[in-house]
This record gives sequence, structure tokens and C-alpha cells, in this order.
Amino acid sequence: SILREGFCRPGGKGIRVILDILRQRLEEGGTELRLNCKIGAINSENGQVSGVVTGSGELIECSSLLSSAGLLETLSLCSTAPAPPLAEKLQPGELAFVESIALTGNYLNDFNHNETIVFWNDAEKFRFARPADAADLHSGVICFPANFQFTEGEERPPQAVRATALADYAKWEAIPSEEYRSLKENTEKAMLKKAGEVLGIPAIAENAILTDTMTPHSIHRYTGHINGAIYGAPNKLKDGRTHLENLFLCGTDQGFLGITGAMLSGVTIANQYLLR
Repeated sequence: SILREGFCRPGGKGIRVILDILRQRLEEGGTELRLNCKIGAINSENGQVSGVVTGSGELIECSSLLSSAGLLETLSLCSTAPAPPLAEKLQPGELAFVESIALTGNYLNDFNHNETIVFWNDAEKFRFARPADAADLHSGVICFPANFQFTEGEERPPQAVRATALADYAKWEAIPSEEYRSLKENTEKAMLKKAGEVLGIPAIAENAILTDTMTPHSIHRYTGHINGAIYGAPNKLKDGRTHLENLFLCGTDQGFLGITGAMLSGVTIANQYLLR
């Protein structure tokens, strides 16, 4: 599909379009949607989930539980530990990324770049693994969000350059806040400079209206994923079943990757176990 049709980006506000559709579908189904509600524990009795305890101490009882928090992250909330063979699958994800974006205004117009995605690798051998440095700029991905083919009437995003590279979570997590900010600023400059070298566009950061950077620490802070891992654990739980009879896993750790994979995983597991 990528080779024949290219990549895809929803028109308008991008991923928010999908999130709005999901919210609407949940509301149609009578779902109570709670945001900023941390789960502190998963309670179980006789091999079954009986409910969850929120960060504020509230107990919410349930007959089934579907989790997209990740395999290790979900099981760490349980009061009982799994036995083999599930226990043998408990290996955390290692692949983390750093991503910098620059809103460029009209600056890109002079360089005639029509691509949506550009992959680069300047090392002798491409290496897709946890790097030894805070960021590995030998390879990565560059995206032009405004260059997709939008239909008439769809809102086009502003001109921007987004660069993504492999990162080591430990380098970002083990330093004080002042050093973290300095490392983030320096990495952002290096990322956008590298993107400029790959594209032949000088001084992207210097000519940007706004720049921002996401680190593995950002991912861990907002998702709780161990090691800030984007693609989850290496050992997938393909059937979605856990050591508790009514606790099911969906999302990246169940099997599929990316937004499309997460959506398909949720639909598949919910249909298989919750709607019987």
C-alpha cells in the first residue's frame, strides 16, 4: 500500500479527526469517557478482574477489562503475577524516538520539495535498534505534513518540517531538569540541521516561526510506556489474553503497529472477547 498509494494523513486537524470520530462513537454507545484519570491498580479475585482503582482512590467495578496501556504496564497494576508461558513474554520495549518539528511559514516555497516522507541513512549499515547516544542522527525520517494530497474543502496544515530519529531513553531520563532542557535544545538544533542537510534546505530552525521537540521522556510522561517505547514490547500477545480470565490486551503489545494497527487491534479484541 505504501509503495502503490503512498502514506496517508487525515485532512483537517490530522489525528484529531480520528479522535473526534472515536469520541462520537463512544458517546453513541453510551460510554462514559474519563480523561486525566490515572489507574493505580487492577483488583482481581479468583482469577478474574473485579475492578480498577483510580489514582484518586475511587473503585470502579467491571465485568471485563480491555487495556491498551501495554503488556508489562498492565500486568504491573495487577495484584497477582502471571505464570509461564505468559511470564516468559515479559520483556520491555527498547525502541524510543526523538522528534523535532519546525513550522516554516513560506520559507519552504523557494526549495520546491513535494515529498511527503523522506528516509535517510548515512551509515555504512542501517541499524534499527536502541542507540548508544541520546539521539542517533545517522538515520531517520523527515515528513512534510502540508504536502499530502488533500481533497477540496479540507483544511491544509501549515508548512512544516518534522524529523524523527532513534533515541536512548536512559540518556534522557537519568539527567537533572536543567541538563534535560539543554540536551533537548541542542538535540533539536542538531535534528533540524541534519534534516536541512538531507533536504538541501539551509537554516531551517533559524527561519522557523516555531519549533518543538518530543523526547522519549515525553512519551513516558504522557503514556507511561516503559523506556518511552513507541512500538511496544518485542514479544506480542497475539490472542490478547492474559493470566486473568476477563482481562484483555489491545494495542501495540497485542500485535499491530502505528495508528492503523492500534485501531485494528482494538476492534479485533473487542469483537472477539467483549461482544460475544
